[in-house]
Amino acid sequence: MRFRWARRKFVQNTDDLSKWVDRMGFSLRPELLAYVCTKLGSWDIDRFALAHNATSLHFNALFGCDTAEATGAFKQRWDVGVSFVLPDFSAIDKILDVVERDNAEAIVVVPE
Repeated sequence: MRFRWARRKFVQNTDDLSKWVDRMGFSLRPELLAYVCTKLGSWDIDRFALAHNATSLHFNALFGCDTAEATGAFKQRWDVGVSFVLPDFSAIDKILDVVERDNAEAIVVVPE
């Protein structure tokens, strides 16, 4: 192993990312997820997920991972298939804009 010193300006983005905390990394309990599926039908892609909480084989992750179909749900087209969306609740307006823009079919879980 070889170490070398690097100026802060070259590692700042990585350093910032290491301090990032995902406060919205949650999912529905299995019985509630089954209820949603029973009432609204199945979906093709989970738009805001990670490998450990994805509700579909196809999912978008915030950061890259081996099993994610893509990173950044807002950068993707939503017009193919049905999307499952359990988002950061502060992004609901933006999500509805994307659904309208892409004429998408989506199951969006929001607080009551």
